[in-house]
Amino acid sequence: MNLDHLIGQRDEFNYKLIHLSKTSSTNDFAVDIISKSEPEGIFVVFADEQTAGRGQYGRKWQSDAGKNLLFSVCFPSDWLSLDRIFDLQLLASCALRECVFPLLSQSITLQIKWPNDLIANHSKLAGILIQNSIRDYKLSWSLIGIGLNVDQTDFQSLDKATSLKILTNQSFDRMKILEQFMNVFLQRLNLLKNGPQDIFMNLYRKHLYGSNEYLTAEINGKKIDQVKIIDVLPTGQINVEISGLQKIFSFGDIRFFLPD
Repeated sequence: MNLDHLIGQRDEFNYKLIHLSKTSSTNDFAVDIISKSEPEGIFVVFADEQTAGRGQYGRKWQSDAGKNLLFSVCFPSDWLSLDRIFDLQLLASCALRECVFPLLSQSITLQIKWPNDLIANHSKLAGILIQNSIRDYKLSWSLIGIGLNVDQTDFQSLDKATSLKILTNQSFDRMKILEQFMNVFLQRLNLLKNGPQDIFMNLYRKHLYGSNEYLTAEINGKKIDQVKIIDVLPTGQINVEISGLQKIFSFGDIRFFLPD
């Protein structure tokens, strides 16, 4: 497949941008490109509308056409060992928070909910979904799909969702936010390649939603109150305290609820 939808080379950030009016999901579109061709370097798939967007746990991502920032960043990741794959979650979450934080007033609390949602004042502002292509037991490509609520104000049944417009009463240029994010992301990607391995883990822990607090969680289909988040491990697992005992869970085995 060639990149027929390519609208330009972002030379200042060294990535290619594919802009779609509508697609099932930007991650699916990017996976199709990678599976049918050998793209060079980093590329971004950006869509005005997704008909089958999804978030963590396979949930549908609800988004009005043209009002939110829906995109996937795709890059070769063969330089990263499999035992450090959670570093990509750390990178994406921290970079997104760094990009969004200056757009909000200082009175708004902006945190990262394990494993990688962005939470503003206890409501979901953005979600991240990462997919990896592994060949010969090594990482080959990674796709970071991001859905950031920008100008949407009606989320229907989603009572724990918010947007930049709801938080600020202002409208935003989605393309400018995308460019700002990519500027931050590519700088941080280079830091991940060449800097200290624990730099993003420390940032992630600093901004972790519910750290050392008691939350309601679901474990094996059962709701449990008073679950205290102790720490997130470099493997991506989370250490929690339940009834005075510490337990470690992997992604998918536990999920936390935002307060009513």
